[in-house]
Amino acid sequence: MKLLTSVFPRNGRVLPSGGWFTLAVCAFLIGLEVAGRYATTDVHDALGAFVLVAVGLAVVARHRREPLSWVNRLTALGRRAAGAFAWLRYDHGIDLRGTPPLPRRTPPVVFVFALMVAAWGALAAGLWVAFPTGWRAASYYSSYTLYLLFMLVLWGALLTVTFVGVFVPVALLYTRL
Repeated sequence: MKLLTSVFPRNGRVLPSGGWFTLAVCAFLIGLEVAGRYATTDVHDALGAFVLVAVGLAVVARHRREPLSWVNRLTALGRRAAGAFAWLRYDHGIDLRGTPPLPRRTPPVVFVFALMVAAWGALAAGLWVAFPTGWRAASYYSSYTLYLLFMLVLWGALLTVTFVGVFVPVALLYTRL
């Protein structure tokens, strides 16, 4: 990662300094909203998500070169939100040995996770009833960018669960052999 961003501090022509960058990001988001009104297939959504991730990476590269105040504020807000969920941290390995040892009862995180899954199911059922043709219709009446972010988070979570669901059993079986 350092190799890719090490070019930016030496070459001022790639990302010149000035306030145009935030304006360009805002113009891109407005353009994505307009283009999203004409998106009809999953291919259009995938292209929009790809470009949205590319712009996000450009914001990260620009912020590393010259800090942006709005990125600092968003980062501080994210840290505060993550700090509110600090009690959910899990400090034990795959073999469940840690300090202090786990109590012999169901952890409260399991109940929180069960409530989150139930709330997710209720929300999905409600959205299914509200938008029987699909969630793309919801993006037409609200924000296409938020729809893309939601879909990126959803697919990222599904891929993470898939990889962890394969890795953890294999790691447990491998350590026992």
